[in-house]
Amino acid sequence: MRPASFKPGSIVLSFHGPLLYDAKVLQHEVRSFDEDQHWYEIHYCGWAARWDEWVEESLLLADNPQNRGRQKKLHSEYNETKTENTTTSTAKKLTSPRSGPGRKRQKTESGELPLGIGLKKALVDDMDKILKHKRLVELPAKISVSQLLDEFLTSQLKKAATVTDRTLQKVWAEMMDGLRVNFDQSLPQILLYRFERQQ
Repeated sequence: MRPASFKPGSIVLSFHGPLLYDAKVLQHEVRSFDEDQHWYEIHYCGWAARWDEWVEESLLLADNPQNRGRQKKLHSEYNETKTENTTTSTAKKLTSPRSGPGRKRQKTESGELPLGIGLKKALVDDMDKILKHKRLVELPAKISVSQLLDEFLTSQLKKAATVTDRTLQKVWAEMMDGLRVNFDQSLPQILLYRFERQQ
């Protein structure tokens, strides 16, 4: 196995989304499920410790003039795109008959569904409890993911019952089955923190 590229205490540039941020390497490890990959716990400079996270080595760049130039270029391109999207979306709002204060936007410009501030806060709080304080959620949970998906499917099927075409009901059922399989497959690999896997 090749040696680690960065040592604890190193200043690096880390990708977070489409941008590069200044970060400091806190820890390094090789995980049992992926022995070919180096993982680093990093702290984003200027950000609260709750934003510290573990990232793959492929998301880190050395702190050098070439990568600093790349960081500036990505930030300026992102700001230009953001300005263009804001101008475009404002124009669409003004000209679209369907827009207005009574309608909520369902998707962001990129097509992703927004998480909402409440869900983001809950995810960050969970991460803090698990990683910093080594607390685990009691198992089995009061409501399982399977029960949650079944309840959601039932509510969607009730709404779709008014539609004479059964295709919509089949689509909802297939989507929930796919989510259930996806959750079962990804839970042990990417949805659990290291301390949670021992349960």
